[in-house]
Amino acid sequence: MSVRMLRRALKEQEAQDSHRVEGVIADEDDDTPNEKPAQNLFNLLGSEEIEEDVDEAEDEGEVAISSESQMSKNSSLTANLSKSKKKRSKGKKKEKYSSLPVPEPNPGFEEESVDELLDRLVLQNEEVASTSDAATVPDVDPFEILGVDSRYLRAEDELRRIFGSKVISAAERGGDGSRKRQILQRGGRVWLKMTLLVTPHDHWPRVESGLSMECIDSKDGLQFFRYTFSSSYQAVQKRYEEYSASHDPNAIAMIVNQHPYHIDSLLTLADVYRHMGETQTSSDLLERCLYALEYAWHPWFNITTGRCRLDYRWDPNKPLFIALFKHMQHLDRRGCHRATLEVCKLLLSLDSDDPLGSMFCVDYFAIRAEKYDWLQRFVREYAIDRSLSLLPNFSFSLALVQFHIEAQGSTSGSVRRGNGNASIAKSPQDLTEEEESSLELLQQALMLHPAVLRKIVDKAPIKEDSAWISILKHPHFRKATSEGPTLDHLINIYITRSYLVWRPPEVQAWLKKGAQAVVDIAERAATVPREFSEIANWACVRKEVFPADQNEYRHLLVSDFSDSIPTLPPEELQQFGLPGNGENAMARVAEQGRRLEGRNSLLLFLQSFLPWFNHGVDLHGQEPPPRD
Repeated sequence: MSVRMLRRALKEQEAQDSHRVEGVIADEDDDTPNEKPAQNLFNLLGSEEIEEDVDEAEDEGEVAISSESQMSKNSSLTANLSKSKKKRSKGKKKEKYSSLPVPEPNPGFEEESVDELLDRLVLQNEEVASTSDAATVPDVDPFEILGVDSRYLRAEDELRRIFGSKVISAAERGGDGSRKRQILQRGGRVWLKMTLLVTPHDHWPRVESGLSMECIDSKDGLQFFRYTFSSSYQAVQKRYEEYSASHDPNAIAMIVNQHPYHIDSLLTLADVYRHMGETQTSSDLLERCLYALEYAWHPWFNITTGRCRLDYRWDPNKPLFIALFKHMQHLDRRGCHRATLEVCKLLLSLDSDDPLGSMFCVDYFAIRAEKYDWLQRFVREYAIDRSLSLLPNFSFSLALVQFHIEAQGSTSGSVRRGNGNASIAKSPQDLTEEEESSLELLQQALMLHPAVLRKIVDKAPIKEDSAWISILKHPHFRKATSEGPTLDHLINIYITRSYLVWRPPEVQAWLKKGAQAVVDIAERAATVPREFSEIANWACVRKEVFPADQNEYRHLLVSDFSDSIPTLPPEELQQFGLPGNGENAMARVAEQGRRLEGRNSLLLFLQSFLPWFNHGVDLHGQEPPPRD
């Protein structure tokens, strides 16, 4: 209870007492009853005008009441005041909302459901965002195009999507069942950490390589890393360099036997078995190498963002590039084209200089994986080079991609439009003025690089009929040359890598139609001045982009982009003392290394002159017969 209210109540009570005293005196004098009924002081507590008319000038110390009466009055007053405030606040809210105009009901209007209302709000937000100022709209992320989708990196997952889990599981049980039983009999399974690139095998040992990665810089939204070696790993690396100078694969096998995750030794031995024709053993060694490299990744090294960088010039970083490139080739031979594309994107994102030439095969992998939209976006959004469409591989691949998109639109475009799919394949009739059809893109590619046509016809191969013979004999194609070592090298890489995409009959018919259209253009250009012809304009572009003085890509070998695997002749295998065939060749070489380890080299050299002496494994991987 407030002090002002108490003062007012006491004043009224004093006035009543004085009035009562005067009344008693008057009664005694006049003998007439004149009493006023007593007033309940607590009735004043519920009045809303208590705090409005009280004067605050009087001193607070003039009030003296008992503690019990003050507590009871305070509690009742607080309750009444809270009720009055709630009533006043409710009244204000009613006045506030009552002032808003109430829409009149529409008899033809149906109430929207929650889902419909949310959809309408999302569409309105998208329209507002699209019509906002261009300065406030964020730019396209130039690195997002190279972000790796980790769901499609492993070959086993893609094979399961293609053939089914039951088929792959049955094949794994049939191929590795005996090996798994041997591992379990020797002491149980070694549990290894799961990684993104490869799936660890049961017979792999635990990782103890001494390899690690550190973050050295972060700028412009990019993070720069590098691999580092421990002191023990550096000692093994020095030993590897000494053994590799002798060109003895058996010595490298000894290092792998003692240090199962030494990166350079695994890469070298994988190359040896690949040239021997042991592709399964080579793939196993390569996957183990990738497992060790990924095991050492920094926690911030996130390949899905496309913003992690490794400098190829730093020697410890080079094995990751080499291992990824060779792993990409193995995946392509196994038919895992989507996984191959993701590995190629990873290689392009690690170093913008593209030291291994992944730029000249990413279009092929995108076509084989049927990622047509992604390849078109890549050519438009790749921030490093804006003239990708002028390279031989991209100029022809973009036309071929547009051809496949148009083919999809002609067969299933109506179905996709009915389903409301956002990525609708377009037919040639649906193209806008800014977009070009596949035939127009093919004509531009044949005018820019006419020397490619003859190589496609020979390599695909394409059966030459009378129409093809007349096309190839035309001066535009018959006299076409690369006009420089750089362009000639790139054309050879493109034909070696991508000739398979030109084998379908419908693609060959489309190619013939485009080549005939270029011949017609060349015939019309003969009647106008050369400087005004379209053929001459594309020739000027070719000379400007590809200089004829030196080969800028001489560090890229054409054989690295081929599907064929060169193998060593048997006499060279005998010279190195390696087995020529067999499924357990790696195990035999490792066993031979264990038998020779720690023995006197001079004594072994002298014993090698004896015709009956054998080091433990013959040239064909067989154990020597026991001596009598």
